[in-house]
Amino acid sequence: MNSVLPPGMPSSLPSLDELEATLWPLDLSISSLNATWADICPENENLLVKFNFLSSFTSVNGFANSFRCGSLFQRQQIASMEGIDWGITPKEASNFFSVSNASGTSMTAIDTESSCNMDNVLQRTWRWDRSSNIGGSELHSGPGISCFHNWAHHPLALKTQEIIDRLKDAVQHKPRNSFITLEWSNLVEQTCLIFFSPPNICKFLRIFWSSWYPNCPIVHRPTFDPLSAPPSLLSSMVIIGACLSPEKNDNQIARAWFNPIEDMVFNDQWLEEDFKTSTWAQNIGGESNRLKSLQAAYFVCLFQNWEGSDISKRRIRRHRYNTLIAIARDLQPASVIHLDTLLLSYDQSFQWELFIETEEKIRTLSFIFLLDGAFMIFNNMPPRMVVAELEMSITCPEESFQALTERDCFAALSTWAEKVPHHHQYSIASVLATMFRRDLHEEKKELYAHFGIINLFILVTEIAQKALHTLVFHLQNAMAPPEAFQRIENALQNWSKVWVHRKTILCQSDDILDADSLPQMWKRAGFMEDSLEFWLLCNVILERIKPSNEHEDWNTMPGRALKRFDETNMKQVNDLMKQFEIFSLSGVCYW
Repeated sequence: MNSVLPPGMPSSLPSLDELEATLWPLDLSISSLNATWADICPENENLLVKFNFLSSFTSVNGFANSFRCGSLFQRQQIASMEGIDWGITPKEASNFFSVSNASGTSMTAIDTESSCNMDNVLQRTWRWDRSSNIGGSELHSGPGISCFHNWAHHPLALKTQEIIDRLKDAVQHKPRNSFITLEWSNLVEQTCLIFFSPPNICKFLRIFWSSWYPNCPIVHRPTFDPLSAPPSLLSSMVIIGACLSPEKNDNQIARAWFNPIEDMVFNDQWLEEDFKTSTWAQNIGGESNRLKSLQAAYFVCLFQNWEGSDISKRRIRRHRYNTLIAIARDLQPASVIHLDTLLLSYDQSFQWELFIETEEKIRTLSFIFLLDGAFMIFNNMPPRMVVAELEMSITCPEESFQALTERDCFAALSTWAEKVPHHHQYSIASVLATMFRRDLHEEKKELYAHFGIINLFILVTEIAQKALHTLVFHLQNAMAPPEAFQRIENALQNWSKVWVHRKTILCQSDDILDADSLPQMWKRAGFMEDSLEFWLLCNVILERIKPSNEHEDWNTMPGRALKRFDETNMKQVNDLMKQFEIFSLSGVCYW
């Protein structure tokens, strides 16, 4: 959301103390909410707010409808642009993407020195069976052959070859009763060649970065190189971009490859459970390759869960996600810690590559946890991760992760480190422990307000997980003591204080860039800017499951906000929000 006041709001806002005094206890009756809002802003007694984001999120399917992915017009403009890397200046692009292949030859060198051999290499991407029912004349006049000659010397042509080979192997060697219904044929290979052709890879990557990336910034975009990216990661990113393509034909063809891509990614050797005992895993870069495979698997879980069939969604929730958790634990989150920026110097001790690798790992682990929270909140599944596992450092600010140069990255980190001293010592688990206390110290409130939107969103998700895990899954058949609710109420109140402080005192905006600036769309804030709605939903659920008043017998089973477990659709949550469809702001600055 833009950092603007709601229509009619007076320019003189209530003080922070006045705002926080109204935050708790929270009475969710409509009459109480209206009265609270009227006290804070008398001129806007009838100004109410709804679950703008979550009501849509829980009632529709698909990335474009569920998340903040830009408008259709914006995606049409993005799709029509050209270039492997889009949105980075030519000077910066030459620094980042004049990358080397295995022998150290730059991209330019590949095009000039290897052009004489390129035709022979690329012809292997098109293995026609002359005994096929398709006649030779039809083959040579088909779109695949024409397109093939157009991009035969494209730097990404060999990457297309890799993806085709991996997919062909997955389809041809699928086990009995496989969820892959596709049968490999010349026609399928032609479709695969066209869909994963270099021009399409470029187009879908542009859409991925500009439309999807703000919602899941776990890959370091400035240094991402499609030439060196493993086929599993690149293809999963391409699929997400195709799902968001403004062309319906792209969307439909992408769905045909959902299951083969899933099988290809999850059968990657880097995702084997006995990874540490494998001799091939001991080579240099093994951990880095495993992280990339984990990111690919995470992207697969995303497109299957939001774009796939109900059967695929259940398979992801019940089976594939367990693999993500196992690999995430193998990465030993407690050991993923940033260095103290204030103790570093740019010229001598700051290592950009180390920072990128560590931050990518922290963000990937964090978003895997967030998916667990989503399954728990919206599908009513028991959690499979616990808060204590999030022992890695908190994520660094977007300014540092989005920086296009090493110097800019270090400058952003240094500025942030002055506001968050000893940032490397804070983990989500340790921060949350302080949030459950009755009163959050003023210095902690100001400190946490500088943590950034991703960390604050993770915190509110953790609070929701703790509430549901403790009060629903553990206490539904036992007594629910007042202390159990009090700790959750403390955390919700403290989180809201941090959020209000961040918005009103620090005046931090999560979307300072012009939304219409297409080259800068990848720097937008994603759905995390709607964290307050998640906080509000947590309050609604808490009110539903707690006794109606303090005099009610605590030795009774707490109620259930959601009745059915492991639900594929999110109708239960949507219905719950509809019961509280109109809310007052209850003292929270909601902008």
